[in-house]
Amino acid sequence: MPDEFLQKISENEMDSVSRVVYDISSKPLVTMERE
Repeated sequence: MPDEFLQKISENEMDSVSRVVYDISSKPLVTMERE
């Protein structure tokens, strides 16, 4: 994702986005389930 986009949503400038999570770990992706 472009840095400008991440900056904008991380500063709460987009009402429809409440949280930004950026995974930089070297581990493989894991599926998370919500209850």
